[in-house]
Amino acid sequence: KTLNHSQTLLSNMFLCYVTLLSLLVGISTTQPVLGLYMIATTSTKKSGNGLARVRTYNYFAYGSNMASSTMTAMRNLNPIATKAAILPDHRLAFNVPGTALVEPSWASVEPTIGGNESDTTAAPTTSSTVHGVLYKLSEEDFEAVCRSEGVPFAYRLHRCRVVPYLGDGRTAGQSALDSQMQTTMEKDDRGREEGYIGIQAFTLRAGRKEWRDTQTDIPPSRSYLNVLIRGAKEFKLDQDYLDMLEAYPAGKTIVGEGIAEGMLSFAEISQRLRGN
Repeated sequence: KTLNHSQTLLSNMFLCYVTLLSLLVGISTTQPVLGLYMIATTSTKKSGNGLARVRTYNYFAYGSNMASSTMTAMRNLNPIATKAAILPDHRLAFNVPGTALVEPSWASVEPTIGGNESDTTAAPTTSSTVHGVLYKLSEEDFEAVCRSEGVPFAYRLHRCRVVPYLGDGRTAGQSALDSQMQTTMEKDDRGREEGYIGIQAFTLRAGRKEWRDTQTDIPPSRSYLNVLIRGAKEFKLDQDYLDMLEAYPAGKTIVGEGIAEGMLSFAEISQRLRGN
C-alpha cells in the first residue's frame, strides 16, 4: 500500500506541475516526436529470430539530464553508455520560460557562430563552450527524452558535434577540445579535405524563435541550478565550468529555492521503493 500510495502521489504531483507549466507557457509536452528519420547509428544484434537491426542515438545533455538519476529514476530510461563531453561554439542559455516564482526557466544551448542547424565544423573557437553528458540511447529511450522535453514545442532537436572526454574535475574537457582542434588544423595544413571535430550528436535548443533570439536569459531557480551542479560533479566536468554554474545568479522563487531538486529526490525514493 505504501508503494502504491507513493507512486500515485508522485504521478499526481508531476502531472499537476506539467499541466500548470503547459498552461502558463502555452506549450504541449505530450506531442509525438517528429522527424526521427534523422542521422542515427544502426547496428545488428542476435535475437530469437536471427539478426535484428538496432538504432541508437547520441544525445548531449547540458541541463538537469546531466544528473544520471534524472534519466534513470525520473524518466525511467536505461542509457547504453555515458561520458562527459564538450560542445564548442555554443553558450548555455536559460531562455525557455518556466513557471514564474516556482521554476522560472529551463536551460538551452544556443550557437554562438552562425546560429544555423548545420554541423559545427573543423575550426571552432574556444571562447564559448558548453560542458555536459553524452548519452548513447536506444531509439525508444531517445523518443522518450524528446517527449518528456516537449519536442518540438518547448524544445527543438539540434544537430551538433561534441568531443567526449574522461572527466577529471580539472581541465580534461578543454584539453580534449584543444587536441581535436590541433589535429584538425594539422590535417588542413597538409591540404586534406576539411574535417570535423568530435562526434555527431543531437541536443536541444529553445523551441520558439523569440526565445532563441533573445539576448536576455531568465535566471533559473537555485534548486534547478543545483541539479545541474550535481550532474557536473557526478561526471567531473571541468572546474571552471562548475565554478560558472555555482556562481550563476538564481531567480526569485516563492516555493523555497524551487522544486527541481525535490522532484528528483521524490523520483529517487519512488525508484527505491519499486526495488529498481
